[in-house]
Amino acid sequence: MMIEEKLSECQNYHYSQSSNVSTIARNIVYAIIGTCWVLIYANGEYHDPCLWIIGALILCFIHLMLDLVHYFGDACSYRQEYFKLNQDIDIDRHEEYMNRVSKRSFRFLKAKFICVSIILIIFVIGVICQLKVFK
Repeated sequence: MMIEEKLSECQNYHYSQSSNVSTIARNIVYAIIGTCWVLIYANGEYHDPCLWIIGALILCFIHLMLDLVHYFGDACSYRQEYFKLNQDIDIDRHEEYMNRVSKRSFRFLKAKFICVSIILIIFVIGVICQLKVFK
């Protein structure tokens, strides 16, 4: 029983931290989109965005789609497993399936972290280039 409690504790911690990372990454993406909007429409006038800003915006939307696919896929997987458990209680199959779902979810989490890191680098370069327009 002790090992099951520890595994459950680890899983709950993973879910909690995964949710926190996704929320923070999403908020960073929203902040970048908002900042790009301000830079493009500064002083009530339209300023052509540099390619770095456009690239950052495109990657922001890709990140949001990746986030949606991640959580939609997980929700579908968990829901499907819920119905299977109501019909057949095969613990070995259930654990194997949930391990696959968890590994897939973790790969999505890593991909989103890498995506946000790249977005931040491109965004900083874009801000520097875009600020040259105001000089």
